[in-house]
Amino acid sequence: MRLSLLDQAFVWGGTVAEYLDLPFVTICSAVVLNEDLSVPPFNTLWQYSPTWWGRLRNRMGYQLINRLARLITEAIAIKVNDRLSSEKSSVVSLS
Repeated sequence: MRLSLLDQAFVWGGTVAEYLDLPFVTICSAVVLNEDLSVPPFNTLWQYSPTWWGRLRNRMGYQLINRLARLITEAIAIKVNDRLSSEKSSVVSLS
């Protein structure tokens, strides 16, 4: 394989490609994933509003989504680290 084309929605694609030492290009075809304060977050039912309060609402919505995503990512990282630590200690105790 000479080059990997990765969709931006596959967030771990770049990590996997780097780990395998493969060149890659990220394709941004999921435009709704890109934050734009003039557009409501993709996972809300909010109507488009070009007003100042509409942009403020969108900003707060994106901040909430980003905070929740960060909390979920941190929880997963803790779980993975705990699992790796326990596996490492079992290997050490076996040897």
